[in-house]
Amino acid sequence: AKIMKERFHAQNEKSMWLKFSTGGMGGGMTEQQPLNNISRISFYALAAALAGSRSMNLPCFDEAYAIPTDEAIRTSLRIQQIIAHEIGIPDVVDPLGGSYYVESLTDQGRIQA
Repeated sequence: AKIMKERFHAQNEKSMWLKFSTGGMGGGMTEQQPLNNISRISFYALAAALAGSRSMNLPCFDEAYAIPTDEAIRTSLRIQQIIAHEIGIPDVVDPLGGSYYVESLTDQGRIQA
């Protein structure tokens, strides 16, 4: 937002919003011990939610070796629902706001841009 306002003189507030969605990650799934892929998917989804992703397309835990089963599809959906409704990350604007580490990375990125 700061770069858009200062460098490009943006006036419209919507032009300063960062909207993105996440997807993919199917290449990170392993055929061996496919249930461990549930943890991989969960961490990926958590990271995407903490980063502010507006939507995500998660792979299924059995996608490395088969067309996803109904159980695998349901599991990926439940991961998203747990993050949204039980953990409550989407309930706040910036869940990592105030984190010294994250704020310093943001400042570095702004300086490099």
